[in-house]
Amino acid sequence: MTRLALAVALVAATSHVAHADEPSPTTPQTDIARIRELYARGDYEGVRHELLLQYESSQDPALLFALGQVELNLGNYDAAIGYYEQFIASSPGDDQVALAQQAIGAARMKQKQQPDVVVEKPLPRRRWYVEDTGFVALGGAALLVGGGLLAYSYRLGSDRSGTLSDYDARVDFARTTRWTGIGVAAGGALVVGVALLRWRLRPDGGVTASAAITPNAAGFAVSGRW
Repeated sequence: MTRLALAVALVAATSHVAHADEPSPTTPQTDIARIRELYARGDYEGVRHELLLQYESSQDPALLFALGQVELNLGNYDAAIGYYEQFIASSPGDDQVALAQQAIGAARMKQKQQPDVVVEKPLPRRRWYVEDTGFVALGGAALLVGGGLLAYSYRLGSDRSGTLSDYDARVDFARTTRWTGIGVAAGGALVVGVALLRWRLRPDGGVTASAAITPNAAGFAVSGRW
């Protein structure tokens, strides 16, 4: 429909100018040939440019229909409907009004077929928050405490002074201290890991996480929310 309708509009434009009772600017045939050549190549932007120049010089309403067809091909459906309505307002013949109304219906149908535009919001840049620093500091402190307990347990186990019962007591205490130190150090490493993971998984605004280490008789307990 678009190619035929545009050709009809162009012919109507030249015919209107040629048969006007009063002198009016005419559309040179060379310009018409150029417009048709651009249209045949699919250069709708070029066609629109040429038609606008011709309309500025001739004010021929028939060119409004041609402009509507070009905008329809470019996917500018609101602009196309606007040109069609301007063409109808110029009081053309009934057959031309019917053709313009059909074109308006086609443009509105294409509008409804357009997919919804999905605007993707850019993800926020990954940020390091104060609580992340607190997690790392807590984990680092736990690592230091665990390392200190391990060193202390090693020193207790190496102390062979006193009686045999004293030595056995120190060995038992050193063993308990060693495992406590290992647990506290492991908990500290876990908290540091949580902080880094929390930061790493924050492209979509952040991942809420919290963690706490509580020493107990068995060593330590880790609680948190991820």
